Amino acid sequence: MFKLKSVLDFFIFSNIYVAIPVSALSHSTFLILGSTTNVSTLFFTYFSTLFLYNFHRIYGVFTSSNEVRFIPQRIIWSVKHKNLVCLLSLFSAIVAGYFLLEIYRSIYWILLPCFIISLAYTLPIVPLKNGMKKLREIPLIKPIVIAFIATIVTVIFPFLTSNYSSMITSDYDIWFLYIERFLFLLAITIPFDIRDVKFDAADNTKTLPLIVGVNIMKRLSFLSLIFFAIIVGIHSVISPNYQSNMVLAYLFSFVFTGVILFFVNQDRSEYFFSLLVEGTMIVQWVGLSLSS
Repeated sequence: MFKLKSVLDFFIFSNIYVAIPVSALSHSTFLILGSTTNVSTLFFTYFSTLFLYNFHRIYGVFTSSNEVRFIPQRIIWSVKHKNLVCLLSLFSAIVAGYFLLEIYRSIYWILLPCFIISLAYTLPIVPLKNGMKKLREIPLIKPIVIAFIATIVTVIFPFLTSNYSSMITSDYDIWFLYIERFLFLLAITIPFDIRDVKFDAADNTKTLPLIVGVNIMKRLSFLSLIFFAIIVGIHSVISPNYQSNMVLAYLFSFVFTGVILFFVNQDRSEYFFSLLVEGTMIVQWVGLSLSS
């Protein structure tokens, strides 16, 4: 049992797992577009996600001033295995760079802004009246930035590197898909602000759950999920290219995600958030894969 837990901890806390759902959503975009999958895009998505998550973790490990009792389990694991996390981050950066060479001509114009925003999320390089801040330290910004960047990575990158046909997918279908994905990702990103309430309070990071309360943030998460379903419904009605099977896939994703969000609170374990909340992306991918 101990060995199983150690393997699970490595799989989750090294961020090897979290990069899988993000890559799965990227693949679902290729399926929706009716395009062959650009494997280089998926590998770039996976390893760049792995790098950014571990870069954020490494920076937090070396700069956090919190006492141990305030540090989440994932951070404690990273402190104990910081050399491994550093090596994994370096390796993922190299591999991501390799696959970037295969696709950069298609995404170069949007890649740099995404990279700068991603760094600004972790590093205090945003000039404000009270000094240089990280994006994650600005209330409301944290979940929006994550959802915005993840939507670009899982929708725009696959779109730009696909061989989609306008006979199958029109430009306004792409915009609908972008809005749908953003609302879905926002709905499942807000719970991580709720998860981090105690840590953010100890770190003096004023996130919205600390300002308006956990219950209001849960309602905002549900509201984003409901708007996601509404936009999907509108899209399915007005688009002649929309497949009816996709509506069922999204409906299942909506119900499953709603159930998970219902049980979200700040006392849930790391495994709940990593396996179930992040797992909602895999559930949506599975549904869309079966409907294609």
